[in-house]
Amino acid sequence: MQVITLINQKGGAGKSTLARGLLSAADARGMRAGFLDTDKTENLVQWAGRAAASDTWSDRIEGFKTLNAAEARDTVLDLDEEGAMDLFIVDTPGDASELHDMLATVSDLILCPIQPSTSDLSTAVGTANWMYRMRTRVEDPAQLPAFRSVINRLGSKPTKTESRVMVYARSNKLVGDGESAPVEKLRILPSYIQQRDAYRRMDEEGLLGQMIRSDQARKERFFKNPKHLRDALAEMDDFLGLCLAVMEEKQ
Repeated sequence: MQVITLINQKGGAGKSTLARGLLSAADARGMRAGFLDTDKTENLVQWAGRAAASDTWSDRIEGFKTLNAAEARDTVLDLDEEGAMDLFIVDTPGDASELHDMLATVSDLILCPIQPSTSDLSTAVGTANWMYRMRTRVEDPAQLPAFRSVINRLGSKPTKTESRVMVYARSNKLVGDGESAPVEKLRILPSYIQQRDAYRRMDEEGLLGQMIRSDQARKERFFKNPKHLRDALAEMDDFLGLCLAVMEEKQ
């Protein structure tokens, strides 16, 4: 079982939306997947409930929730031992250091979504510094998960400020112990996630592939070819592919 944990030490970066997108892509591939919601807002749990009520969910996906750090770790370990899932997504709240430390020991990839702004970049660097410092707190740093950031909610035509932030983030050494000069570049996935109406609709309704199936079953002709949903699902499938490649390389 491959485990992706979404971490950013602030709210509003789009962790839950990326979790929904990754689950949508996994389901469309026919993968057995699950999620763990560790946020008291229960965004993923409530989303799954809405999707089930609207028949836009999948029996290939199973959901769990907990606010307890040790229970979150044990849930991942138990499911991994059972071997019934191919992919497991963990969504976390902002500023939960104990939970983050626990999950880092059982994850294959820590994924940090950031919006292309200076403030979000600063938060991502803080999250990367946390992962960097963990190397000194474990017996074998090679066993730590891979860490990647992903640029999220980018407009179809990036502004000059957004472009400048992205170039700066990719070109400069920004990561270290947080106290001395940075020694590493922030590792950012080579693709980005656009800001799409399809993702807002996904957040309300359910899995992207199941939404496409539902739309195609409707009588109204203009629902028959939901291109905006297909484009979003293709983007998330590419994103999932990048994440799986990083985890395979780590092994």
